[in-house]
Amino acid sequence: MDLFLSPHNDDETLFGAFTILKHRPIVVVVFYPDPRSGDPATRLRETTLACRLLGAAGYKQGGVLQEPADARECSHEKLMEIQGFLEMLDQQEKPERVWAPAMSPNGNAEHAAVGHQAAVVFGDRVTHYHTYHGGRKVVQQNRPVPYEPSWIRLKHLALACYGSQYEKAGRHFMEDLREWYA
Repeated sequence: MDLFLSPHNDDETLFGAFTILKHRPIVVVVFYPDPRSGDPATRLRETTLACRLLGAAGYKQGGVLQEPADARECSHEKLMEIQGFLEMLDQQEKPERVWAPAMSPNGNAEHAAVGHQAAVVFGDRVTHYHTYHGGRKVVQQNRPVPYEPSWIRLKHLALACYGSQYEKAGRHFMEDLREWYA
């Protein structure tokens, strides 16, 4: 059993589509969708559909609440909440491999927090993947992720599931598209 840890709904598709297509892990979204950013039920439906398109072995939604939008780092209490959630996952799923965000000091604080706590809980079973830090290249452990050409179309079909995100994050989706077609 393998797990792919996605901090937020849509991160699994933006940063892990090829890993999910290749390894078919259970996708676990750690943070519950922030109601300040739209209807959580919509985000849950979007993630369910995207994970199906990518062939994930399953999808689980965590209940960790997000920090305020202006937070530059996660509080100690939030780190402990993330760690507790991941420890519960480890007990339930007993994963052999886990993919988690890289711990980039200049990236998204919640991504880094999930990556850090995953390293604490899962140790050497973790492979870190890059999110926004270092550009938009799909990278794991500082190496490009191999992919099959047909996966590009599947990734973009999965990105299209996130209609609620176009106004907020659509530029990230389009940057990806322009990169692959260049």
